[in-house]
Amino acid sequence: MAKIVCIEVVHLLQLGGIDTCPILILGGIMSKKWYFSKTVWVQILAVIIGGIQAIQGQSWLPIETQLVILAMLNIIVRFLTNQPITK
Repeated sequence: MAKIVCIEVVHLLQLGGIDTCPILILGGIMSKKWYFSKTVWVQILAVIIGGIQAIQGQSWLPIETQLVILAMLNIIVRFLTNQPITK
């Protein structure tokens, strides 16, 4: 079993006591909590925007354009990501 080591870091976001250790080392690989993941937040934003459009019954942009924008955002965020996430 991998040893978990907690590293204290300065929070860029004030998360109201959710967790005091956003970065963990699991078996030598630095990882972070899911709520610090840019990729997860891009996907959550996509779901929210899709839900709003569904409730309104209309698209803000053509579906194909939205898919291209989401794909480009995911590619950009994946290049910025260098740590896996933990639960």
